[in-house]
Amino acid sequence: MVWLQRLKRYPLFARLLAIAGGITVACALMFWGTVVLQNFFAEDLAAIERACTLSTQSSGPVCSAVQMLQKTWRERQPIMLLLQGGCLVMVVAGALLLLSGARNALIRRADAALALLAPPDGQRPGDEIDRLVTSLRDLAGRQAGLEAEGRWLRHASGEMLSAKTTALDNLCRAAKLLGESDISELHALSALGILEQTLQARTVGLRLTQTVRIALAAPEILSTRGAPELLRETTAEPVGAEITARLLPARDKNGTRTLLIPVRKGDFAVGMLAAELDATAAMDDTRVQFAESFARLLGVALSTVIRSHEAQRVALLEERSAIARELHDSLAQSLAYMKIQVARLQHSLDACAPSAGAAATAQELRDGLNGAYREVRELISAFRTQVGRGGIATTLQDLANEFSQRNDLVVSLDNQLAGCRLGINEEFHVLQIVREAITNTVRHADAKKVHVALSYGQDHRVRVVIEDDGRGLSALQSDDKHYGLSIMRERANSLGGELVFEPREGGGTRVSVTFAPDRVTPEPAARGDG
Repeated sequence: MVWLQRLKRYPLFARLLAIAGGITVACALMFWGTVVLQNFFAEDLAAIERACTLSTQSSGPVCSAVQMLQKTWRERQPIMLLLQGGCLVMVVAGALLLLSGARNALIRRADAALALLAPPDGQRPGDEIDRLVTSLRDLAGRQAGLEAEGRWLRHASGEMLSAKTTALDNLCRAAKLLGESDISELHALSALGILEQTLQARTVGLRLTQTVRIALAAPEILSTRGAPELLRETTAEPVGAEITARLLPARDKNGTRTLLIPVRKGDFAVGMLAAELDATAAMDDTRVQFAESFARLLGVALSTVIRSHEAQRVALLEERSAIARELHDSLAQSLAYMKIQVARLQHSLDACAPSAGAAATAQELRDGLNGAYREVRELISAFRTQVGRGGIATTLQDLANEFSQRNDLVVSLDNQLAGCRLGINEEFHVLQIVREAITNTVRHADAKKVHVALSYGQDHRVRVVIEDDGRGLSALQSDDKHYGLSIMRERANSLGGELVFEPREGGGTRVSVTFAPDRVTPEPAARGDG
């Protein structure tokens, strides 16, 4: 039964076995039939020979022939049996050799091949050749699949290498761009464009912290093609010390995903990067690592700008404080001493009844010294004025509040310089021009309202306008000894601009200064605020 079960697995060998067995059995039957026929013939011949012996004509020709035939038969029968037996043995041996070769070819070798090719989940249907053909076909299919996979891997490896090379080149471009000694808003926008190109994003945005915005004189959000929606909903302060990119799932029906990257330098938060990606946009490890490296590079560059800006501000403040101390310790003290001496001179002249000319000269000298002393005190106050960390916007607002509280005056401020970055010296000159103009209004114009407006035009020039509703230009023009106007003109000239005094429509005076800042700010359209 076991052999029958095994033979069912090898139908070709079973058929060959049946054919060989049939041929062998047929040969055996033929041999047996010839033997039986020979026996019948021998028995019949013996019967005829016995009849001839009993016959009266035993010496006749028939009996002689029978005897001759009987003798010949007895001589040749063994040879015939030997030949037939030899043929039968050869047939059996050939059948056995054939079956042995068939077993080796169809069973052993086929099983060995099928053991390597056949699937582990069971036997294939069909005979040995069918199974071999099917397995070879499967093997050819596997080989084709492996070759296709190899081609895909080579292509994918080439694309990956190309993507990494491109990312490295873009990172070098960004490093070169952000490695400038003085980074501006335009540099940051160009770097964001490189990030957008590398990530194949719809838009890339950078939300800045207040400190960075003041240092760059930039808006809160910089973007290439409009601020990402998620960026407008988050803060610029990264949470904790984590510096990793997070790919947020889609929140709209278009499948738009957002890559969010904190930008910081150590514990110092710089801002938050966001890139909006299409649903089909690939975001592999290469692009994520590029985004994180870009964020670290941007954090280092912007923190360097802030440190440089703060160092310049501190150095200038220290220099101005030193000048203020020198003025106070030398010129102010000398003028105070001269004021005392002139007062003593006037007292002595009053005691000895001087001439009218001498008394007038002494009074003019005293008035001149008082004016010079007042101007020196104003210069000392100006040099001690500081632009705080909040920038010129906060300082101007504090100045407006100070004049409004100390005088019967309403000072309003309209600052449109949020998108313009002024240098430290430019900020101080603008601040002092505004202070001097408001001071002149308080002293000479008898005004009730003062309006200060600062703007940055499309011609890349800053315009500062101070208007009041006072008595007009006559009050200033009649004061020939006023040094504030000349100081304001000198400050305007230092800015490379022009100071203009003109009457205001409806009464009052308008003072305006127009100058081009050292740093050119990009157009609003170039920011991509959209």
